[in-house]
Amino acid sequence: MINLARKLILMAGKNHHHIWQLLQRGFGEKSHGDHHIWVYEKGNPPKKTVTRKYGAIKFFYGPEGSSADTNITNFENATQSFIQDARKAENGEELDPAILAPIIAHLEMRSMFLRDQISNLGERLLKTLRDYVASEKHAIKLFSSYLNNHPELIDEVLDDNGIQGEHRQIAKAYAAQLMPNATKQGAKEVSKLVGTLFNPLLEEIANTARNAHIKSLESSFAAIDRTNMHLERDYFIHRTNNAQFILPDTTLAFLMKRGASPISQKDDHLEQVLFPISSDTIVVGRARKTAIRDDATINRILANCAFSSFIAKNNCVSLSSLSSRIGRNAKVIKDSELKKMLSFDQLLQL
Repeated sequence: MINLARKLILMAGKNHHHIWQLLQRGFGEKSHGDHHIWVYEKGNPPKKTVTRKYGAIKFFYGPEGSSADTNITNFENATQSFIQDARKAENGEELDPAILAPIIAHLEMRSMFLRDQISNLGERLLKTLRDYVASEKHAIKLFSSYLNNHPELIDEVLDDNGIQGEHRQIAKAYAAQLMPNATKQGAKEVSKLVGTLFNPLLEEIANTARNAHIKSLESSFAAIDRTNMHLERDYFIHRTNNAQFILPDTTLAFLMKRGASPISQKDDHLEQVLFPISSDTIVVGRARKTAIRDDATINRILANCAFSSFIAKNNCVSLSSLSSRIGRNAKVIKDSELKKMLSFDQLLQL
């Protein structure tokens, strides 16, 4: 028995839950010491598992006993009683923003969705650049445009070689004649080296994103800008009598005038935040008296804001139909926005 207990403690130290296990238990049935839940994924039938296995990845927050994992565990221990009390609260009962704001900020920051998006955005940006340079035609345009936009580069080379006076003017005229052919040859060479130049950077992005994510989770969740932003809302309990709420793997849904997102951004004009805490209870936060959506709409929004899955207490057809919505709103920056940020025409202005 002692050896088993030690093994469980060791596993707990290795398996880091990026989806708070306490929250998951509100959407499960306890049996034989485990809380059993149903997992819904896009394109797959629902499957039954337990909360200690769902949303857990070995060493997700660094090595065993890492600062990030310790900080998260301490925060969970300090706030779990608040979540448990909220589950018992009456419909419409108001909750303390000073406690809820850091909880919501913490849930945003700890998610696998956020880390994936940091990594994915870097990969998408770098791949876009790589594709531009891999095209010899585009590479020639880029190099020619850059040289035209920065004539000082020629001056720097001439200065380094001590060329002045009449010789400088001759050298500039000669360089102008050689430049088109030199640019074309340079573009050819760079196009050939695209894999060598970019692939190591692409491989490193995931590791960089992981380290940055872990670092952000090492300090207090109470004294950050994200928490201050969430303090501006009023929070209250909303209960359902005739439906069962789901928990997306992102745990949250932020509602704007148009659309929703699993993560908030500073310039968003947020109307509400939806925070499911059990299969019959969600916390609603709003800055002004906006109408609460009906329960079916709330579940559709939560499914849209799921990254790769959501969980529920039961296996039922109505929830299975929601699985096709998974991922619809789970992007920090859409492909269309990324293209605007890094269009080829804009690169020509560098």
